Amino acid sequence: MKPRLCTFIKPDDLPCQAFALTGSALCHAHKRQQARQRRRYKALRPPAIRLGPLADQRSIQRAIGRILCSIAANSLPLERSSALLQKVLRAIEKRNHAAAVAASAGSFNLPAFALTPARLYNQPNPAQKDIPRSRQPERKI
Repeated sequence: MKPRLCTFIKPDDLPCQAFALTGSALCHAHKRQQARQRRRYKALRPPAIRLGPLADQRSIQRAIGRILCSIAANSLPLERSSALLQKVLRAIEKRNHAAAVAASAGSFNLPAFALTPARLYNQPNPAQKDIPRSRQPERKI
């Protein structure tokens, strides 16, 4: 049985003559070199930016701030940053459109910047008025 040799090709186009590790095609030195290169490449990748839901004014401002900080730190490619900023702009347009629809319906007297999902969905439910008092949940004081 012939021992396996390292399959790494050196810069002078000669194969490495060291014995390969068990279960690997590389010797100890080239396996460590490969691991170092992977770690270095992983460190160079830009970090993931999590914008979260763009529902209210504060979250939109936070998203814009994160994008601008990553652009200033050169950790975000310009193509990706422009795509993220377009996403934020679409969220702003959706909020403005929802505010215009709500204002035209006359159901809300709040300005556009005050329309947060919590205020939109926490309106009193007219169906709950018909529930008899005995069936409503008890409130502890």
